[in-house]
Amino acid sequence: YTLIEWENPNGVVSLITTNDLMIDQGGTYNLKVYNNNCFKTTSVLVTAQPELVVNLGGDKTLCEGESLELDASNPGASFNWSGPISATSQKIQPAISGNYKVEVTLNGCTASDSVEVLFNPNPIVALEPTYAFCEGAAVTIQADNPLISSGAILTWSDGSTGNSISVNSAGQIK
Repeated sequence: YTLIEWENPNGVVSLITTNDLMIDQGGTYNLKVYNNNCFKTTSVLVTAQPELVVNLGGDKTLCEGESLELDASNPGASFNWSGPISATSQKIQPAISGNYKVEVTLNGCTASDSVEVLFNPNPIVALEPTYAFCEGAAVTIQADNPLISSGAILTWSDGSTGNSISVNSAGQIK
């Protein structure tokens, strides 16, 4: 009959009847195989790799035109980005909204993460470049913004909010 004896790095011996051994730690494993009155010994060095961690962080919301860099960390690994961008670099700079996923492989271990990136459109505000009014009177400046109906808030240079402002003195209004 055949008997297989494994000795783990802690010196614990397991007698099994199959060729498979579940390994849960690194180190040198000694193998002794008995067949009738004969035996053969050998050893194997198992290196446990640290857990591979990829963390792109939480979902990101930016304004159109802002820049963002996603970094999968783990220098020396191989990278496979998918989503709106396909790339094989450690870092990417998304320019459009979407779900960005990266799969990282290092020393035979693989990990992945994904992040949703949303680029909100910048508001469009149209103002006449100049306004004239008579001294002692006031003029109402109206901002034409199609996003006002969708909940956008306009804040004027005096701190007031709304789609219009009443002005009774000369100067620059923002």
